[in-house]
Amino acid sequence: GRVDGTIVLAEGRTTLDGVMTARGVAAGGVSLARVTANAHLVNGTGQVRTALAGTRGTEFQMVALANVTPGRISVTGRGELDRRPLILESPAVLTKVAGGWEIAPTRVRFGGGRGTLSGRTGDQPEFHADIQALPLQLLDLVWPKAELGGVASGRVDYRWAAQPSGNANLRIRGLSRAGLVLSSKPIDVGLNAVLGQGRAAMRAVAVSDGKTIG
Repeated sequence: GRVDGTIVLAEGRTTLDGVMTARGVAAGGVSLARVTANAHLVNGTGQVRTALAGTRGTEFQMVALANVTPGRISVTGRGELDRRPLILESPAVLTKVAGGWEIAPTRVRFGGGRGTLSGRTGDQPEFHADIQALPLQLLDLVWPKAELGGVASGRVDYRWAAQPSGNANLRIRGLSRAGLVLSSKPIDVGLNAVLGQGRAAMRAVAVSDGKTIG
């Protein structure tokens, strides 16, 4: 990639004005064909505008605006995944906390479904998701080779404080996986799981054509 910009130090002020362009960026299993960013920050406060395009196997593009202050970032944005709108219905607000960042509940809309996501990074990570009819294709953003079809509804909670704990209650309709040659027959799945105190339990029911198959 290429980075162009300036950093100016004067009378206690740190000013950053810059433009970054990059191609073929890979991070955390996600491959981006193109990234462009424009930033204007004074003493850690300002705005960053970003445009992302392309993931492996799925057409993706996103435009986002981040309002930045020391210890807090608020992100708004919208884009498309496989030509279907992907929208942040509420800003994603990240607040600096001990050991990482806390992500406030953020509403996402995609493919006729909705979800509210929140969590925390760092040494005590958390993840919470409450979703309604959200297409599993959204997983392509972080798991490009998943190639899963279907829509999911339910809730997932996970946290790690000394030891992992969490629970899941999900219903997936039309679950399938596409390969290079064949696609699996869609099935409906109900999943309940709980994790805590060093133990895990899970119950899943799979239904095809109205008949329980597993």
